[in-house]
Amino acid sequence: MSTDNDRLVEIDGEPLELLPNLISAAPDASARAYSRAAALGWASRLTTDRHDPLAVLRNAQPVLEFLQAATSDADLQLRRMAGSLQSANDDEREPDDDGAGFALRVAVLYGAMTGAA
Repeated sequence: MSTDNDRLVEIDGEPLELLPNLISAAPDASARAYSRAAALGWASRLTTDRHDPLAVLRNAQPVLEFLQAATSDADLQLRRMAGSLQSANDDEREPDDDGAGFALRVAVLYGAMTGAA
């Protein structure tokens, strides 16, 4: 059985409560890297000149910002899932170079998934 003392450590003689749920809540580096790679893939589908990496990066920026706002691994996974769903909905044969519009559509799906919409 866990007690309050199980959650305390001492630093310089002062008790410090451990908050493992907050410490481990932030998405880890590999999850963020995987999400950035997914965002670049989605942005490539939006970009008329897919051979221009700067154009792809410009279209990816709003999506990267949306993903960066994730507060946990679970939240990041939901945001990535919303991006994948929207990417499947968009027609890659007609890229529109509208990364901000794509990020907005992803945010709407994310809101529906989380009940915020």
